[in-house]
Amino acid sequence: KVAEPIYRQARLLGILRAKRRISYNHDEDDIRWRVRYVRRRPEVITGPVVSTPFLAPVRHKTAVLDWRGYALGEYILPIEQLKGRTKETALPRLLDDIVRSVIEDFELFISEILYKDGNTAEQHLHGLESMFGTDNTSMVEPVLNPNDTYAGLSTVIGAYGGTIKGNWPVGSFTSEAIFWTPLIEKWNDNRFKRNPNEEATWENNGEKAIRYCTTWLWANQSVQPDVIIMHPDMLRQLKDSLTPYRQLQVTPKSPIVDLGIQTVQFDGLELVDDPNCPVDTAYVLSTNKMELMSMQSELIHVHQDIDRYRTKTLFFDFYGNMRIESPAFLGKLVKVT
Repeated sequence: KVAEPIYRQARLLGILRAKRRISYNHDEDDIRWRVRYVRRRPEVITGPVVSTPFLAPVRHKTAVLDWRGYALGEYILPIEQLKGRTKETALPRLLDDIVRSVIEDFELFISEILYKDGNTAEQHLHGLESMFGTDNTSMVEPVLNPNDTYAGLSTVIGAYGGTIKGNWPVGSFTSEAIFWTPLIEKWNDNRFKRNPNEEATWENNGEKAIRYCTTWLWANQSVQPDVIIMHPDMLRQLKDSLTPYRQLQVTPKSPIVDLGIQTVQFDGLELVDDPNCPVDTAYVLSTNKMELMSMQSELIHVHQDIDRYRTKTLFFDFYGNMRIESPAFLGKLVKVT
């Protein structure tokens, strides 16, 4: 048996797999989808119907992402193939061990980059951080001002028109103003403290901060998140903050639990800890608005060949990207110092 202290479970990738949010065999030139951002309201009829304004039906913006690719290579020298060659199972067993190990490494890598910013020079796939950039402006509410570009569209409030009344996110906004705007919350704001004399730690602020985020995602976008994924130390602190009369319950059954990832429940949400998640950060996810898209029939494809020196080569690759229907369906809880 091989000990693997270097291996960490691919949590976010596992969640997408459990929720059936991975799709295959895409062959489009790019990832392109239409986003409805305009809603119209009927007007009171006060005279002849012909007085009602007629407008051209321009209700959509087009979001576009390109494809991203990654590769790993492995080889087996002829001398390794000669060892134990009298046993029919020697080479198949060696191949199976190599393929299993490399695919685990590849899946862990994908789970790590699912948090990355795909707009940077590293050309990562468009992970969660691709849409949560801010201009660090101080806001009236305990949130940060979104200032990023995702799939070619700006996340800035009001970038595509609309009306804004009040403070983000608790004011009144037409759909045009916030259809592409994520909720980026400062969880260590003093207003989330349970007691004014306490420090603004996650242990003291976590419950209120989560409820604030889920409330305004529902109020502004009518989405009810199903998963919150956070750094393991944040889940520990959240557990420590509860009394014997208020405890997080282990989820008895869900697609994520069925895959082997233990979760706990809070206000109907599944809380998951992931070592790959940035420190002091939690993401509030609506997984039915997320899709990891692969151009191949499997997430990681294995190609085998033998060169003229009888070296067996194995080539592993992934071509795809992650698509979020709109950043406005997600929230991020972050510590601001």
